[in-house]
Amino acid sequence: METKQEVTAVNTFTEGRTKRPAGLIILLILSTFNTAGGALLGFVQVLAGEEMIRHLSLPFLDTIMHEDAAGNTFYLIVKMILYAVIAAGLVLMFRLRKSGFFLYLSAEVLMLGLPFLFLTKLGVSYLLVRLLVNTIFTLFFLMMYSLYLKKMK
Repeated sequence: METKQEVTAVNTFTEGRTKRPAGLIILLILSTFNTAGGALLGFVQVLAGEEMIRHLSLPFLDTIMHEDAAGNTFYLIVKMILYAVIAAGLVLMFRLRKSGFFLYLSAEVLMLGLPFLFLTKLGVSYLLVRLLVNTIFTLFFLMMYSLYLKKMK
């Protein structure tokens, strides 16, 4: 049996908490999978090289390998740093902090421009198509996250 004192302690503990909207949690989960996947692939490639990645045989890896072969290790390291900044932004947004949104926004914008600095060997048309596709997804997520800015402090 719970005593009145135990019930009061539980109510006091949960009183100040703001409930996270389900839509925000879904967005955070999707972004976390994307960020973790990208960071993990970059990390494995820096440590183990291309050969390790080639053995995974996933359909989208050909494009990633083509891009990363055109870049260099510094490109991969900068990409992983940006993934870490994105992850920090996601954690802050999970804690309902607006600063997380702006951190996420900054890193995503830098991520969009990164290929133009390191992957010029692939040609302008390839980079523009890549930019278009990535911008669509980035803007979608930014717009969806912005819907929850009112709930963040």
